Amino acid sequence: MFDLDELKLCINNLKKINNKLYSNTILMNDELEKLSLDSNTFLHFSNEVVCIFVKESGFYRMHYYTNSPFNCRCIKDAIISQNLDVPVIIDVFGKQSKIKEHINAMEDIGCEIYASYHRWQRKADETEKFPFDYASMSQMFSGIEVGYASTSDINEAMRIINDSFEPFIAYVPDRNKLTKAVENNELFTIRLDGRLIGIFCVEVLGDKVVFMHNLVVDKEIDGSALGVLLFTYAIETYPKGTAFSFWIDDVNHKSIRIANKFKFIRDENMGYHIIKYAI
Repeated sequence: MFDLDELKLCINNLKKINNKLYSNTILMNDELEKLSLDSNTFLHFSNEVVCIFVKESGFYRMHYYTNSPFNCRCIKDAIISQNLDVPVIIDVFGKQSKIKEHINAMEDIGCEIYASYHRWQRKADETEKFPFDYASMSQMFSGIEVGYASTSDINEAMRIINDSFEPFIAYVPDRNKLTKAVENNELFTIRLDGRLIGIFCVEVLGDKVVFMHNLVVDKEIDGSALGVLLFTYAIETYPKGTAFSFWIDDVNHKSIRIANKFKFIRDENMGYHIIKYAI
């Protein structure tokens, strides 16, 4: 927990040095306010850097502001000064041309790249058809049911997510996000003989604009084809001409194959990197 006004003052003072400000992520005012009220957060600042540390399960997530993307020594000093005994995870979003050198500088201070993602997009097209249709695909499977999630699915959905994703991944939905997704009909499910085996969480950002968060099938199931079925069902629920986008890990070849089949294009300009600093 920290004083939001103090944070803003520190950031403004930092910016006055050379009228520049660099941050690893973009935090909106409502997100900053939420962090300031969280008992698991604390603030660290100096005349070179302002840091927000967020305690999570087995690690800290770090947001920082500095006046240069190359001044990474002060970031390392800030981490060391806290005497933490768990890793620190740093999410870096932005245009690849701007963050590449920052990533290199972070590696120079002892950080390692844990994962790298690219944004994939399918632009709005009123005429282009999807490569599969749900009605035809569903006839290939027996005992399969696909539809919207209900609140009773959330516990099992959380289990599938926790079993499938490392806790470091920031965009994985928590219980609150899943509850909101259920309320907005933005959480799709797939069942085998009545048992929940997969989920697909999306978010409607505007008129005919959908961001796709996570598609995951229980790791105990050979779910490649089932994932495509769930994906097909979900995107067919939105009107023709809807634009879709999502982040894909550069080594997640199954998701990349699905994206290619549905004619998503990899955006070479935007990147998301997870950096790990092990104490």
